[in-house]
Amino acid sequence: MSEYAVLDSANKVINIIVADSLEIAQNVTKATCILVTNETEYPVMGLGYADGVFEQPARTPATVEEIPE
Repeated sequence: MSEYAVLDSANKVINIIVADSLEIAQNVTKATCILVTNETEYPVMGLGYADGVFEQPARTPATVEEIPE
């Protein structure tokens, strides 16, 4: 079994499912599904899919606070 991202008409991820094949995933959801692989990166609900990869959330740099002794 593999993981598939379910996309809406705007290519936004609306669900992530597990299925035996792409055909089964698309028949069950009645939507476009994309196999999740290392190359596609991991889908994030509400974000898009374009050019073969899933959009990733913006990463904010971590801040380190000095703790007074």
